[in-house]
Amino acid sequence: MKILSLRLKNLNALKGDWKIDFTQEPFASNGLFVITGATGAGKSTLLDAICLALYHQTPRLNVSANHNQIMTRHTSDCLAEVEFAIKNNSYKASWFQRRARGDSEGKLQPPKAELYHLESQKLIADKLPEVKAQVEQLSGLNFARFTKSILLSQGRFAEFLNAKSNEKAELLEELTGTEIYSQISKQVFTNYKSSQQALQKLTDQQSNLNLLSDEEMAELLAQKHSLQQQSNHDKTTLAQYRQKQHWLEQKHSLHQQLAQAQSDLQQAELAKAQSSDMSRQLERAQAARQCQPVVEKLAEQQEQQQQIQQQIGHSKQAVEQTQAQVDRQHQQVTQAQNSLNESKAQQQKINQDIDTHVRPLEQALQLTEQQHQQLEHSLTQHQQTATQNKQALANSQNKQQQNQQALSKCKSWLEQNSGLNNLNQQTLEYWQNQLQTIEELKHSCARDTHKIQTISEQQQQLAQLHQQKQSEQKQLTNNLSEQQRQIEKLIAQQIQVFSDLTAEQKKQLLQQGQTTLTQLEQIVVFYQQLHSQQQKITQTQKQLEDSNHHISRLTPELEELRQQYKNCKQQLTDVTTIIEQQKTIMSLEAHRHDLKEDEPCPLCGSVEHPFAKDLPNIAQPLKAQQQRQQTLTHELAELEAKGSELKSQIEKHQHQQNWLLQQLANEQQNFDDIEHKRLAIDLKSNWPDELICPEFVLQAFNQWPADATTQLETVKQQLQNHLNSLSTSLQLDEQIVQAQHQCQLTLQQNNNLSAELASLAQQQSALAQQQQELQQHNTQTHNKQQQLTEQLRQQLVDSKLCVQQQLTELEFTTISQIIADAASQITEYQNQQQRFQTLEQQRQTLATEIDYLSKQRTTDEQVLQQLQQQVKELEVQLTQQKADRQKWFDGESIVNIQHKSDSQITQAELNFQTQQQNLSQLQIDLSRLHSQLNHQQQTSAQIEQTLKQLKSSRDEKLAEHGFSDHSSWQQALLNEDELNALSDQLTNIEQNVLKYQSQQANIDQQIQLLAQQPIAQQLSQFDHSDTEQINHQQTLAEAIQSLELSYTNRLQQLGEINQQYQHAEKLKQNFAEVNKQIEQAQIQHQNWALLNELIGSAEGDKFRKFAQGLTLQQLVYLANQQLQHLHDRYQLVRKSQDGLDLAIIDTWQNDVERDTQTLSGGESFLVSLALALALSDLVSHKTNIESLFLDEGFGTLDSDTLDLALDALDRLNASGKMIGIISHIDSLKERIPVQIRVNKHNGLGYSQLERQYMAN
Repeated sequence: MKILSLRLKNLNALKGDWKIDFTQEPFASNGLFVITGATGAGKSTLLDAICLALYHQTPRLNVSANHNQIMTRHTSDCLAEVEFAIKNNSYKASWFQRRARGDSEGKLQPPKAELYHLESQKLIADKLPEVKAQVEQLSGLNFARFTKSILLSQGRFAEFLNAKSNEKAELLEELTGTEIYSQISKQVFTNYKSSQQALQKLTDQQSNLNLLSDEEMAELLAQKHSLQQQSNHDKTTLAQYRQKQHWLEQKHSLHQQLAQAQSDLQQAELAKAQSSDMSRQLERAQAARQCQPVVEKLAEQQEQQQQIQQQIGHSKQAVEQTQAQVDRQHQQVTQAQNSLNESKAQQQKINQDIDTHVRPLEQALQLTEQQHQQLEHSLTQHQQTATQNKQALANSQNKQQQNQQALSKCKSWLEQNSGLNNLNQQTLEYWQNQLQTIEELKHSCARDTHKIQTISEQQQQLAQLHQQKQSEQKQLTNNLSEQQRQIEKLIAQQIQVFSDLTAEQKKQLLQQGQTTLTQLEQIVVFYQQLHSQQQKITQTQKQLEDSNHHISRLTPELEELRQQYKNCKQQLTDVTTIIEQQKTIMSLEAHRHDLKEDEPCPLCGSVEHPFAKDLPNIAQPLKAQQQRQQTLTHELAELEAKGSELKSQIEKHQHQQNWLLQQLANEQQNFDDIEHKRLAIDLKSNWPDELICPEFVLQAFNQWPADATTQLETVKQQLQNHLNSLSTSLQLDEQIVQAQHQCQLTLQQNNNLSAELASLAQQQSALAQQQQELQQHNTQTHNKQQQLTEQLRQQLVDSKLCVQQQLTELEFTTISQIIADAASQITEYQNQQQRFQTLEQQRQTLATEIDYLSKQRTTDEQVLQQLQQQVKELEVQLTQQKADRQKWFDGESIVNIQHKSDSQITQAELNFQTQQQNLSQLQIDLSRLHSQLNHQQQTSAQIEQTLKQLKSSRDEKLAEHGFSDHSSWQQALLNEDELNALSDQLTNIEQNVLKYQSQQANIDQQIQLLAQQPIAQQLSQFDHSDTEQINHQQTLAEAIQSLELSYTNRLQQLGEINQQYQHAEKLKQNFAEVNKQIEQAQIQHQNWALLNELIGSAEGDKFRKFAQGLTLQQLVYLANQQLQHLHDRYQLVRKSQDGLDLAIIDTWQNDVERDTQTLSGGESFLVSLALALALSDLVSHKTNIESLFLDEGFGTLDSDTLDLALDALDRLNASGKMIGIISHIDSLKERIPVQIRVNKHNGLGYSQLERQYMAN
């Protein structure tokens, strides 16, 4: 990665827009440069701008959407832009932020960023996170690695060298991305624990599978076979009873259907006898229907003849109108031809006038106007020149007047101050040295006076302090006596119960008693929790019994409903079958009536038809069966609803039962956990020896006496009293020790005060002697000051800078002011002399310039008069030519005239063509109308002939069908709907008769077939007695219900046994599957256990330390290569193979190993620089680093070490790296010719780069 250019705007102290192009000179030929400037000028801001453009953050300052520390004060926007190259591709990353409305006090707007590919100018990303992610992906460096590999900021050189082991580990992990090894170690440990738990879970699952023995499985199979045989017998008997019941019900239904069919047949035959009038009306309407086409065709031809006559009248009228239009159009065509000829003649005359008169006039007028414009332009230029010369002459004259005034003033000032010419700079310097000496003597006197005053104050303070210390010593003596009496009183109050124990033993005994008391309180809490948990278990067991009771009660009800549902569904199926059979019989009724004696049946071929006539009516039995079908369907729906409700209730109770079983197991587990915690308390080992532990406290829960809680409270109170006495004894011991210690402190303070009083007396004596010496020195200094001041006064009078009478009035400040004024007067005198010479030269130059401008002014006036005269002559000529041109066509332009003429001819031609087209179209329309009229007349003649023929045919057709005239035919005619309705009504009457005859025959046939069934012989005794038949049906129904209940119970028992057998088989399969899973889990657990032993750890440090050791070894190797170039005296090594601490091998001291803390500042810098360069190579494993920036760090180096460092940097630069150094070391600036200077403006808070780096 190589930095190509940097642009920044309004960042920190660097106000303005700046750009540094590292691909241009001088950086192109010399890649080693230094960034110089005063402290705080903004050198490091250049590195901040690089970080800001690439990663939107800096190592030093905070930048966000709401807070920006890097934007220059009193500016409204800032920018950072970097162009960089990676693997022959160039990119541009930019970051910018502004304030609202461009106001420097406006609200900060969210920052924006962009990333472009420079060669293709393609936008790669324009969102902050996307730009940062793309830069990291392209370079392989995040912000932390970038600042460790390309930007080495202030204070970072020795960061890794002096870091502790854990800090080195974090730095290595952060820089090189080896955190993956820590994650792998943690994941291996987690997988090991997970596999261990999974294996234990499978083992527990296998132990919970209760398998049936082979004897139990055989017993289940025997019960299953017995129940299957019994259920098969019940099923056979039940089928026989249902067959009898079905035969009786079918016989009764057929008799009812036969009676209904006979009744329906009688009604149909009566309706057939009453339909004779309707038949005659239908025959006459059908005859009228046959005559209808001829009558309708005649009416249609008559209507068509009327329409043709109307069309003929319209066509004649249209022919007359069109002929009149053709005549008028002939006249309009003639007029258009005449108008076109006139327009062409007029155009020829206009063109002749234009060529002869107008065009020559316009050419002459154009030439005159060009000459006039040229003269006016020349006149304007000369007028401007004359005005400029006139203004220059006036300015020169004003300057000449000002010069004369300034020259006069300067000459007068020099004559007035001619005495200053005798003074020189040496005299002034001598006087200033004397003033400085006098000032120093004055300050010395003031210092001595201040010291004398300070000593007096110190003497007063010492006297006060001496008196205060004496009072304190007296007070301490009184306190000491009082403390000794207090100690004797505390010893008398000491309790004798624990007099044989030391304080440490008492503390240990107190701690042991408090632990025992806490354990007692825990036992009471455990007892209460166990009691509460036992109540929950009892309540859950009661709820479980209630749920079992509900399930036992609802299950038989559900089975009973299922049996009823099954019976009802069977009955519904039987009734549906009967209904379908009866419908089939009724559908064959019409075909049965068509059968004739001794003729074969078209369906079966038989010539005998016993059921062709006199069949019973089956409509009534069919209706009864349909009603019964509806009733059974309704009952079936009700049974299904009740069954669903009962099933839902049973499932609800089963879910509740499962939940209660789980809840009971959880509560029992909680009970066992609490009991385990209670038994884990070792109360006996912590019980104080002075108290006997009650035996019941150490017993199990179920052996506790009823008043256990009361006894525990009594034991707690006894133990608490014992601990209170022990605590009181300890407090008295501490008070006695504190009092004795305080007594010793007071005695020590008394001794210290005595020593301080003696020291204060010595200090007072020394201060008195020092005060006397200072007073003598102050007097000598004051006398010398007075002498020097008097000498300086006399010299000033001699030099005429002040008069004699002012001599005694001159003070020190006045003398200083006179000398300072003299220096400024001498400088002013010299400046006035130079100014006089300059003004004299200006005077001569202005005189020459005024003479030249006066002559030029006269020449300009003559030229202007000539030009004005020529302009007037051309204007007269131009006016005459315009008047001549206005006479032709009122001054209108030739183009407009010709355009108007061409337009008139075009319009005339267009009008002539339009009139001709209209005439042609009218002639075509007239011809078409004549043809149309002839065709209509021919059609009318043809229709008239057809009408005669149709009238004759109509009269013949009506007479043929029995109609005397058209009115009688019209009365017999019926429309389509009336005819169809009458025909359908007669057909329905015939079909009903046939249908009911067929139904009666079918029912008779079914009754005969029913009597021929084998079961009919068994039930023949019920053929003539309806009461006996009904009783037998009821008996059969009761027997069927009993058998169905028995059959259902056996099926339920069989289902339960099947379920038990299937559950046992499933348990066997589950056991085999779990056993297989255990084998697989054991193999997996062994693999993870081996990995965990090698690299796994809960904190991830086992594998991480190994990987970091390898990384550190590589880093040391790279750093030693850098040290070979920097200074071959030192080599880095690891202190131990397991740790991350570093040491130095000093090859100049017999390869002795030194700690890095023993290195001097210069040595530490060299080693740190080598480590920093090595870290840069190590971090840039994905990207070739071709740019390096070093921020400070060279201040601790001597000249030799600095030379070594710069030689190493030169070698790096020679290898192709661009290296920038930020420093304010003068020798460094001298060694590196290429420099970027940051200039600081004092007092403004802003800095600037050189002008060559200003952005365009």
